[in-house]
Amino acid sequence: MIVPQHTPYDPVRLWPAGSFFGRLVLNIKSQPTSWLAMSTHIELLNHAEHLARKKGMNGFSYADLSLAVGIQKASIHHHFPKKADLALAVIERYAANFFDQLDAIRSKALDPDTELKNYVAIYRAALMGGEGMCLCVAYASERESHSQPVRAALKAFHVRNIDWLAPLFVTRDEATSCLACVEGAQVLAHGTGEIFYFDHATCGLRATRSA
Repeated sequence: MIVPQHTPYDPVRLWPAGSFFGRLVLNIKSQPTSWLAMSTHIELLNHAEHLARKKGMNGFSYADLSLAVGIQKASIHHHFPKKADLALAVIERYAANFFDQLDAIRSKALDPDTELKNYVAIYRAALMGGEGMCLCVAYASERESHSQPVRAALKAFHVRNIDWLAPLFVTRDEATSCLACVEGAQVLAHGTGEIFYFDHATCGLRATRSA
């Protein structure tokens, strides 16, 4: 089974030049203090992702982030002028890492049930022991408060999930139901603070297409 791990991010590899963070990478690299600024930038993203997965983006402020990172709020605005910019950069990075993990699973040419088991394991690990959720599950719960670019990224994340799951099932509807089950199980586990609810809700998931 693939066990998801927190790994260092290579910003040049993960973000295309046209994305918000891709443009920022190119801008920062042109400055004399580029990689020092990049370090602060990634630290901001790390803390913002952690807080968003526990509380949602609406559950913390730039003041909270400044305390966590140890910089002034004005410095955060230099990196992310608006909170919507921060939210977009966080989801772009999260999605890139998430689908890197799915690509790694598929590259092993495993049988469908094992692929599905590893997929569920990624969502289980994202629960942070019941204290957090997959970032995109957290974002979905407050969708109406997000900017249009963030909503588009959130939709793309879920559609791409279904695309990845589809080969494991006979119909695309089954793949969609699987995603709904896994994300709903996350909400249940997070709401109760008990991860075993996730396990109980997902234990019956089986691929319906044979290897």
